[in-house]
Amino acid sequence: MDFKDIDIHTQQEDYFPLLQQLYPSLKHQDFRRLIGEMIEGGYRLSGLYDHGQLVGIAGYGIAFNLYDGKHLYLYDLVCDETLRSKGYGKRIIEHLEQVAQKEQCQKIVLCSKFERVDAIRFYTEKLNFEKTKYVIERKL
Repeated sequence: MDFKDIDIHTQQEDYFPLLQQLYPSLKHQDFRRLIGEMIEGGYRLSGLYDHGQLVGIAGYGIAFNLYDGKHLYLYDLVCDETLRSKGYGKRIIEHLEQVAQKEQCQKIVLCSKFERVDAIRFYTEKLNFEKTKYVIERKL
């Protein structure tokens, strides 16, 4: 298994199907519009390949704020749904820890919707992430 940075513009056909597993309602035209803005904000995409097959991806950026300091913010993590429970998610997090350490980050931070119970369990029970805050939003 190996990790490769993914060229967000030229490799969309490779990784977009995985993103659609995480966000089933995501349309390609909306994605193209949003991803440009995300890249300007420092969004990066890394892929985990097993025997040449893309099995999982992580979208992340390096962020700063007063309460978390410098941190790696994990926007998206998805492993191919046909290949889950093979340790790929854990390998991706271990890779991101190395990236975060290289970037001199203090932690990895992510947000997960309440209904994603299995994802929350994965992060907290299998990977020792802690629930430390709430995300509160107001629609405009």
